Amino acid sequence: MLLLRLKGLNPFEARRTIRKYATARPGTSRLAELREQREAPTFVPFPIEPVDRMKEELWSPNGAIAMNYLMGRGFEEETLNYFDVGFSSKKNMTIVPMHDPDGILVGFIGRSILEKEFKNSDNLPKSKTAWNFHRARRHGETVIVCESSFDAMRIHQAGYPNVVALLGGHFSEFHKEQLSKTFSRIIIMTDFDKRGNPRPNCRRCFNLPAGADGVKCVGHRPGRDLGWSIVKGMPNKRIFWAAYDDECVYPHGAKDAGDMTDEEIRTCLKNAVSTLAYTRWAVEDADLLVAS
Repeated sequence: MLLLRLKGLNPFEARRTIRKYATARPGTSRLAELREQREAPTFVPFPIEPVDRMKEELWSPNGAIAMNYLMGRGFEEETLNYFDVGFSSKKNMTIVPMHDPDGILVGFIGRSILEKEFKNSDNLPKSKTAWNFHRARRHGETVIVCESSFDAMRIHQAGYPNVVALLGGHFSEFHKEQLSKTFSRIIIMTDFDKRGNPRPNCRRCFNLPAGADGVKCVGHRPGRDLGWSIVKGMPNKRIFWAAYDDECVYPHGAKDAGDMTDEEIRTCLKNAVSTLAYTRWAVEDADLLVAS
């Protein structure tokens, strides 16, 4: 309890810290500390003034079009305030701030309200930390992993603040290290997207352990592929997949959390299935299951 209060650790982090010092050999703790410091990613603080300015603009008359867009996506005012969502009328984009693991502002994610276009702040450290990680780590040993900040905000709004977004389909070594050290249980709620068209000279297929010979790309499903990258990258973790019921991944053909109601999101998380159970489904594009 002392570690939880003094250092703001969740129970899993506290137990991990205690085990580390209990099993450390004399003279090795300082070496391990220096190694962790050397390998830790570095973050450059981002000025807060433009982010504050864009947040004010969202709530001004100039932001009415963006507010209508966000409300149309199912967001409540409380959620928009909590995540300091803003709007740039000059760029016609909504913005969502991003922070490092200690909660320091390091940039923002920009999304067009007319088309699905993104323009982030320069050098946004997407591969160095997960979006919302600094908040999620305070809410226990389980983390929900999705792809976009908007999906994570909807999951938070449904009552699950222990959610992070990887901001794309890449699961980096930094992501793996942070999730591994901080959480004991992971629920995958990445996109349930259709398989894309096969690609010649597909880098992902050519990077398979078996080599390129005889490998033919059949197309990929980025959201599901991301989930499997997490499973393969952390074999010792308890990993589950969000599922609407024992025959359906997401309801009414939804692609992601943004396509669901808050109640549907809650149902998918409460009914999450193990990786073994999900594998037995052998879900493919021909089996896009739809709940009535």
